[in-house]
Amino acid sequence: MKQLFTILFTLAIGFSAWGQTFSPSLGAPDVEINPDISITFDVSDVVTFVDLKTIYILKYPSLDIVTELKTGANPFPPRDIKLTGIGNKLRINLTSFNLEYNTQYLIYSEAGAIKVNDLDWPDLNSFSYYTFTTEAPPTLPQWVTYPNLQNLSKTAIDVYGQVDLGGNCHLVVTNSSTAPTAANVKAGLNHTGAAATIVSSNNAVIADTEFSVNLDITSLTSETQYWVYAVCDDGTDNFSTVEQMTFTTQDTQAPTYNATYPSVSAITGTGAT
Repeated sequence: MKQLFTILFTLAIGFSAWGQTFSPSLGAPDVEINPDISITFDVSDVVTFVDLKTIYILKYPSLDIVTELKTGANPFPPRDIKLTGIGNKLRINLTSFNLEYNTQYLIYSEAGAIKVNDLDWPDLNSFSYYTFTTEAPPTLPQWVTYPNLQNLSKTAIDVYGQVDLGGNCHLVVTNSSTAPTAANVKAGLNHTGAAATIVSSNNAVIADTEFSVNLDITSLTSETQYWVYAVCDDGTDNFSTVEQMTFTTQDTQAPTYNATYPSVSAITGTGAT
């Protein structure tokens, strides 16, 4: 009876009568850019895919193709790993596939690609039905006329800075003018991914408040140029720009004698030179 009712209802209104729940919901705003999309049917329903069909992620309303998910066939070609149907749930896992911020998308299925209880499920065969809009881009920390270096001595140097959001500041000192990525700076690495010469991470900062970090530079080579890279985050991985500063260490070498000096010569009864 349920299958007969489903067929009649579908013919009447164009959409199926299964009690499906969409996540994110139809027309949802503020969806994360790497969503795990699911459509859950009644507990007794069974979702299956038809071989060699395609489900599309499209931009809406332009209908530009973002990605194609192939249902595959048994044994070959395999189904797209982002597409699963287990029990009463259809899942499109885009957690490793970043969509664009603040963009409307449509999930569209090629006709006959999805079955529920061995009947065609036509709801996604529409160029306007299952849409959602992704979230706005995050607000990134912004530097406020900073950072800069002050108070250079033989043993230390101070880094001063200020950003408009609270979070953490991360610093590295390297011997290269090539800037590391923000993630590398946070991890204490240089631009090659190797450990930086000096690392100072997770220095707490308050929004719109000047901060300073004192760096111990006693391990650095005398009279040598180094570069300091600074980046701030908002407590997550939303980063400011990576800022570059440079300094040259002071002379820290103690005076040494020439190998043949000092020496004593021309000894006389009253003195020596």
